[in-house]
Amino acid sequence: MDYIEGDCLEDVWPDMSPEQKKGIALELKEILIRMRKYVSEDGEEWDIEPPEGVGIGVHGLVRDLRRHDSKTGFHCEDEATFNEFLLAGLPKSTPSDKREQLANGLRSDHRICFTHADLSTRNIIVKGDKIQALLDWEYGGWYPEYWEYVKFLYSHDKHKDWKNYMHLIFPENYAKDYEHELTVYQELWRLQG
Repeated sequence: MDYIEGDCLEDVWPDMSPEQKKGIALELKEILIRMRKYVSEDGEEWDIEPPEGVGIGVHGLVRDLRRHDSKTGFHCEDEATFNEFLLAGLPKSTPSDKREQLANGLRSDHRICFTHADLSTRNIIVKGDKIQALLDWEYGGWYPEYWEYVKFLYSHDKHKDWKNYMHLIFPENYAKDYEHELTVYQELWRLQG
């Protein structure tokens, strides 16, 4: 592990001006875009795809902060088995019609992207008003494209205005395109209490 010079964004966020905060949000947006694309040696862009046989998560193992049993991981080859992981956390007392409704609400055709899954001010190192590093990749891996957005909304951050900048961090279509996924996740979260 290397030492990264700078400050935890959580510590300096309150002292930043709105313009500096906006700059951090826009830089984070660019980082997220780069996480989903590489440039090959000949300059041709290509989307990141998980290596064959890896599956969703890291080596097919997924984790979710809201799940008690997620520390052990759950093997997912594709988004359909990822959806099974999401549903597996429901209490046994969940009525079967509710479980079926949630299962029917989960799509399995999203693009799979490299995801941090815990973007909060405590996990970002800055120097001045420039991002130096993203920390705490414990929950990172290959996930459906909506996952970063949903997890951002559920991340715990001590600065209430952090999420006010999400419209700058995520592409403008995310709020509309992933509203359904967010609603399903909120219901799963509520039922798993």
